[in-house]
Amino acid sequence: MDKGYLSNFPEPGEVDEIKPQNSLLLHQTKPNVEDWSLVPNPVVEGWLPVLSWCIIAPLHATLFYTIPNCKTRTNLYLVTFLMSVFWIAIFSYIMVWMVSSNLKI
Repeated sequence: MDKGYLSNFPEPGEVDEIKPQNSLLLHQTKPNVEDWSLVPNPVVEGWLPVLSWCIIAPLHATLFYTIPNCKTRTNLYLVTFLMSVFWIAIFSYIMVWMVSSNLKI
């Protein structure tokens, strides 16, 4: 008996475990908080990296906790997109407000 289109599928006893097709999902199951939370050492790296960390770390933390990761939670891709658009709008408004307030001087 010819299986036809079913010839590509394994027999019921041949499959031991199901492996995901995308290998990126295996490596990024948990978000990496250490990327933005590690404080640079001022003795080793100087004060400029510490100052830039003090400015950038709250922004990274805010975006990290308000935008879901769509690599680990694929069903929230629309929420990820809408939150990204929301934060782009907020940052754009702040930049335009700061420029317009500086031009009045």
